[in-house]
Parts: sequence; C-alpha cells; structure tokens
Amino acid sequence: MTVPWEEFVTERTDLGDGITLDVLYEPKGRVTKEMLFEDAIRLVATARGWTKESEIEEMRKTYKFNPFLVANMICIAHRKGDVCGLVTFRYFDVDGEPVMHVSNSSMSPELQGKNAMTYMAFAGLAKARMRLGENAPPRQWVTLITQNPVVYGIFSSRGEMYPPMDGGPIPDDAKKVGSFIAKEFVPTVSFDPETFILRNECQFFYSDIPRWKDERVNQWFDKNLRYYEGDTIVMVMKMNIIV
Repeated sequence: MTVPWEEFVTERTDLGDGITLDVLYEPKGRVTKEMLFEDAIRLVATARGWTKESEIEEMRKTYKFNPFLVANMICIAHRKGDVCGLVTFRYFDVDGEPVMHVSNSSMSPELQGKNAMTYMAFAGLAKARMRLGENAPPRQWVTLITQNPVVYGIFSSRGEMYPPMDGGPIPDDAKKVGSFIAKEFVPTVSFDPETFILRNECQFFYSDIPRWKDERVNQWFDKNLRYYEGDTIVMVMKMNIIV
C-alpha cells in the first residue's frame, strides 16, 4: 500500500506483526504538513489516552507539528497505511559536541512495550554517528523534552542521565546542552538549569501518566512535575553505548 510520504522513504524495515518502519532521511523542505498532520494528531491523542473527537480537536489546536517540517530524520511505523508510531530527530553541534534531539515520539497502544521506540531511537543514533564519520567522539548526547516516566526509565539505562533522580549535581556541560535544547524548542519558557524543569510548557499532556517498572522513577516525576499544568523536563543523557 502506498503511503503519502512514499517517495521520501530512504530505508524500509519489517518490524513484524504486519508493521513496517519507514525512515525519511533529511526530509526538510520535502515533507509537507498535509502528508502527516492528521495521522500525527490522531496517534498522539490515542497514545496519550484521548479518544473523543472533541479531545482530538483540542489536540489539533495545540500540537507542535513544526519539528516534522524541520527534522533531519523521521521514523514512521505503520500497518496497512495506518500510522502507529512516530519519532523525529534533529542533529546539533553544541560547542563541538554532537547532540541528537528526539521529539514527537508517540506509539499506539499496540506498539507500546514492544521496543519499537528503542529501535527507532537507535536508528536515529546510527544516522547521527554516520554523519559524524571517523571524528565521532566516543560518547553522544541524546535529549528529549518529556513528562513521561517510561521514556526516562528506558533511556536512563543507556548512559549518564540528567536531571538525576538522586538530586546529585548536574555538570556544566549537561546544563549547557539542556539550556540549548530549551531555547531551540521552547524559547518562550524559562529553563531552570538546576532542575531542568520547564513549567507550563505543554498543552497536550497525558490523560493518565504512564508508569515505569521502577517506582522510584514514577515517584520522582510525581513529586517534581505538575503534569496537568503542562510541566515537562529537558532530559539530557550522555550515551555510553555506541551503535
């Protein structure tokens, strides 16, 4: 089945269960809002627990779609043309250190818990390393803006995570990266370099906050974020597993 973004697919992988993963590399200026917006809205709404048409309409008004239009790479998981997973990637250089920012990540209930997000993230990382070539440093910054404890839990096993749950000090290089990402993606929201929290940042939060298997992660998020007022964190990780 042909999909609207067909001509821009650079890699295609079978994820099993009839699900296809399409990779669109350097789609900026070619992918249009009409190709993905409606699929993205309905997926994001469903993934966050909103299914009524009135709720989806509210999501349509507030969803930040621009990252799709300026992404260095987009991963789209779909089954028979129905989108069930999305992730976009941006690649930056912050004072000589490479940064990969992951955004617009959403999985339908059927994909959640099946490592699809991990697969997509490592696809993005592989492309990031390829861009850097032989001069790639031994470790890589990976960033997200999230209020999802599951996302924090998944990525925290891959490297040094900031903000740390134990309240330990955040090194200056991590603060620099966190501040850069905040200014790049939410310049109107104040970034706290001591907590990495963005207050009142998002308007498309979860109906029910996902729970991670380590209760300490859930408790940290519950304590620090006012979910339904739109609080998020800039999640900054120095990845020590290179693919």
